[in-house]
Order: sequence, then structure tokens, then C-alpha cells
Amino acid sequence: MAQQRPMRIPTLHCWSRILKAFANSLDPDETPQNVASYQDPNYGKGRQAARQAGRQAGRQAGRQTGRQAERQTDRQTDRQTDRQTDRQTDRQTDRQTDRQTDRQTDRQTDRQTDRQTDRQTDRQTDRQTDRQTDRQTDRQDKNNIPPIY
Repeated sequence: MAQQRPMRIPTLHCWSRILKAFANSLDPDETPQNVASYQDPNYGKGRQAARQAGRQAGRQAGRQTGRQAERQTDRQTDRQTDRQTDRQTDRQTDRQTDRQTDRQTDRQTDRQTDRQTDRQTDRQTDRQTDRQTDRQTDRQDKNNIPPIY
């Protein structure tokens, strides 16, 4: 008959191996604790990836901030330029309108003045002509008086 070996109770060290094997079966990517970091080919890659991600996030945030600042500056510049252009356009329009109004007013005033002057001149001329005509007529009448009999 074959002799049976007595069953040996695993020691504490053995139980920790079993526990690690069980844990690795659940999460095989986890590096076993008994492997030194310098032996692990993935050691430091997580940190490196985190640094790169941080740098990229920083760059993106910087770019976004720069873009936002540029947009704000562009908007402000556009607003100022628009205001200046509007002011200049308004001034030019006001000047042109004022000139046109002044010209029209001057023309109307000139016409009225010309009419009044013409009327006065016509009246004076008419009066003078009437007086002269009356004088001449009076002279002729005096000279042509028929004798009384």
C-alpha cells in the first residue's frame, strides 16, 4: 500500500502567495508587490503619461486663454474702430448737411432781398417817372393855355 503523506498546513508565506495570485487573477495589470520597481518594464510610464497629460492640459489651457484674450482684444479694437468711424461719418454728414442748409438759406435770403430791392427800386423809378411825366404835362398845359375871350 502506498504510504500517504500527511497533509501539511501552509505557512503564512504560502498564504500570502495564494492571496497575491488570487488578487492578480482579479486585476492582472497590477504589478505584484514582490517584484522590484526597477524590474518592472511599466514602472514610471504612468508618471510620464501623467506629466505629458499635465503638460498638454497646460498648453491647451494656455492656448485657450490666449485665444480668449485675443478675441477680447479684437472685439475691443473693433468696437473702438467702429465708434471712431461712426463719429467721423456723423461729423462729415453733419458738416455736409450744415453746408447744404446754409446754402439753401443763403439762396432764399438772397432771393427775398433781391425781390425787396427790386420792388423798392421799381417803386422809386415809378415815382420818379410819374413826377417827371406830371411836370412835363403841367408845363405843356401851361404853355398851351388857350386865350380867354
